[in-house]
Amino acid sequence: MAKRSREQIREDEKLVIKYLTEDARQTPNEIAKKCGFSRQKSWRIIKRLEENQEIWGYTAIVDEEKMNETTFVALIRSKSPIIDMTKKLADRLKSEKSKKEVDIELIDVFFLHGAYDWMVIFNAKDIRHATRYVGYLEKNYGERIIEIRILENVFPLVKGGKTNPNIEKITEFSV
Repeated sequence: MAKRSREQIREDEKLVIKYLTEDARQTPNEIAKKCGFSRQKSWRIIKRLEENQEIWGYTAIVDEEKMNETTFVALIRSKSPIIDMTKKLADRLKSEKSKKEVDIELIDVFFLHGAYDWMVIFNAKDIRHATRYVGYLEKNYGERIIEIRILENVFPLVKGGKTNPNIEKITEFSV
């Protein structure tokens, strides 16, 4: 395959990803029209991206306030090595028992480079439930944890690449 051809395939993939991230509910036909592709080409690109796990899944962007929940971020500094902690954490996060035990909805978990090693983003009913979750982390991983900080998301300006449709409410939080 010619170098130019590989570059063009990658550009086509990026274009499809752009439209999927704008609205993942679009059909391959709708994306094809926007990209100037055939429906089959659009469908093949999407399937290839999914098979290569460049697209992990699709999701909806939810207004937690309307769901009576709040988003929290736990920043965690841990001791090295953390390979065993990572495996243990992944297994626990998949467990239905642990989800019920802590009464939170896990959104994202990131391994970081910087002042903290982990960033855990989750929804909870309130700070009490968020604190209970941090206690759960300390109980199960305390031998590996140096420090945990909890941050409460007060107002999302941009979430999932989308600007908050109620952006004018930010003035309620201005000082």
